Amino acid sequence: MQMEVVEKKDLDIRVYYKNLTKKDKGRFISFLVKRFDVNYSTIVAKLNARSKMKQLETEAITKVINEGLWKI
Repeated sequence: MQMEVVEKKDLDIRVYYKNLTKKDKGRFISFLVKRFDVNYSTIVAKLNARSKMKQLETEAITKVINEGLWKI
């Protein structure tokens, strides 16, 4: 698992996702799908910048990342 030190206010979700290993990407997406009841293809499109994220989604995912909830 790659760890990157980033200030919380400067966290870019797409960069964070891009730097994860293939296994961690799968775990991260699975967590988001279950936690937020979102379709798999929708969340992947948003993380890969093919679709735009809403402000609330950005805040919620940033909180998940900062608190490390998906790693548990």
